Amino acid sequence: MGIDWNIINADFIVEMRAGATSAVAHISDRIAAMNMLSGSNTPLESMPPFLRTVMQASPSTHFVSFAQAILYRGAGFDTVWPQFLAVAMIGGLFLGLALLRFRRVTAQAT
Repeated sequence: MGIDWNIINADFIVEMRAGATSAVAHISDRIAAMNMLSGSNTPLESMPPFLRTVMQASPSTHFVSFAQAILYRGAGFDTVWPQFLAVAMIGGLFLGLALLRFRRVTAQAT
């Protein structure tokens, strides 16, 4: 199982906003849940429609989609660029939110 850094960033944002001190303790649970629901262990088609829609916000779902296309079907970048773009945009969003929050917290500390 690979580490999904976008989920870790989102986890830290939620934990910092809640003021919790045990943010690290919850990371592995969230990574495991995102991995199980990403479509790597079970196909998205077997999930309820609501859960499929929710999982489109997870970068691991798009990563699994383009990784399987490349590994199993030999797809090129011209085929998988939409999933690659989705992963980059979701990752950029979480990184930007974490950076804004970090700057706000460090500005208050000084």
